[in-house]
Amino acid sequence: MNPTASDLPTERPGHPGAHASMFSERGQVFDLMEMLQSAALRGPGNLIEHWGLQEWDREGVAVWVNLDATGATIAPLISHHRLTPHHLAIETVPIELSETMDELDALGKLLPGWNGYDVAAPKSDSILQAKKWIRQMYEDVTRTKAPWHKPHVAADANGEVIFEWWNDDRGLTIDISNGGATYLIAWGTNMETDMEDGEAMTPEDRRRLWDWLTS
Repeated sequence: MNPTASDLPTERPGHPGAHASMFSERGQVFDLMEMLQSAALRGPGNLIEHWGLQEWDREGVAVWVNLDATGATIAPLISHHRLTPHHLAIETVPIELSETMDELDALGKLLPGWNGYDVAAPKSDSILQAKKWIRQMYEDVTRTKAPWHKPHVAADANGEVIFEWWNDDRGLTIDISNGGATYLIAWGTNMETDMEDGEAMTPEDRRRLWDWLTS
């Protein structure tokens, strides 16, 4: 019988093995630069499994909880996936971004006129740029220990990707287009006195916008 989460001790992320490899196969090692407490693994066929770190064993190997398994089965991740260099396409996504990434993937399946009107299909390059930008935004926010809030994901009539957040009367809209990101913040309805726009491409820009939204 496989052990369950209740059978294992509390996780120890400060263990010296915390920077050991999560994946290995016959000496092929994939190093992660940062320790993940939880992750969504996206593999071939777009199959997603959610795992949470439980502990490090005496050899410094990570023991993970398969959060999708009945009874939260525990197993070393290296024994679940036999990974070789041919599996480098696997994408590791922070658990808080997994739903947003799914929604971005869903945009890519929409056809022209998807909302019943004469609108463009979401552009693949805009979707890819949006995935990159939202990762950067997440890293910039969480690096300061600020809480993360999931955005609303949409596409506009031109096929560009839109992220939106609201906090009471404060709204932040990010438009991903032409290889860049621009913002619109609003705290009222008057376009001249209650709104501001600009670029949202640097860590400083993104942190400033998040501080404004959540303050």
